[in-house]
Formats: sequence, C-alpha cells, structure tokens
Amino acid sequence: MIQEKKVIVFVSHSSEDYDDVMKWVNLIETKGLKCWISERDLSDDCSSWPKEIMNALFNSDSVLLYLTRSSADSGQVENEISNASNKGMNVVPLIAEDFEIPDRLKYHIGKYEFIYSYQRDINDVLNKSLYKRLLKNFNAERKKF
Repeated sequence: MIQEKKVIVFVSHSSEDYDDVMKWVNLIETKGLKCWISERDLSDDCSSWPKEIMNALFNSDSVLLYLTRSSADSGQVENEISNASNKGMNVVPLIAEDFEIPDRLKYHIGKYEFIYSYQRDINDVLNKSLYKRLLKNFNAERKKF
C-alpha cells in the first residue's frame, strides 16, 4: 500500500520576519501541509546548513516567498528563489508589505502571480488563494521515501 505523501512547502523569508511568518506557517500546517522553515527545521550543525537548505528546497513541492522589505534585501532569500525559479519550481510570492520590490528580485519572480496579503485577513488569503497555489505543482504520485 502506497502511503500518501504530505505536501511540503519551503518557506523563504528573512529571519527578521520570523514571528509574522510563523503565523502563516502555523495556519498552513493546520490545512495538512508541512512547512520547512530554517529556524525550526535546521540541525544544530552549522557546517551543514547550506546543504540542508538546498536539500529542503529541492525536496519541496512548493516555495512560499514571504516578501517584505527585509526579505527583499536578503541575499539568502534571493539565492533560494533564484535556485527554485531556475529549477521550474512552484514559487508563490506572498507580498506582506506595501513596498517597491527591487528589480534584482523581480527578475526571479516576475513570472509568478503575486498574492497580496497586507491589509487583508490572513484566513481569507489562505482560503481564497494561497492554499490552492501551494498545491498547484504537487504531484500526488510521488512516493514518500
């Protein structure tokens, strides 16, 4: 019997936004999806972080880009999104603040449909658009190893 694979969402964000992004992570996980977020899911071995992050990214079904001024300025976030975009992954940009997205980041995410979450109810955003978008590229036939 094949066990159903849980959808995994890699959460790309700035550590400065951790408290706010965790509200989204907790809500998404109540819907049955599993989020991978560095502060919670990285091992304590600092030397393996780059490898762990890339493994988590490429083993995810979708990438949630939690986009704020802080994350837009993060080289790590840009690297994660660049790698995900180059691999053709399902990237879901969640715009959490009203600001001008830098061109260097627009280059990587311009092809994706943005979800604007600021000044909107978090449950409304999740139920009306975010949840469906996170499932968009999910391949139900993938086996869990």
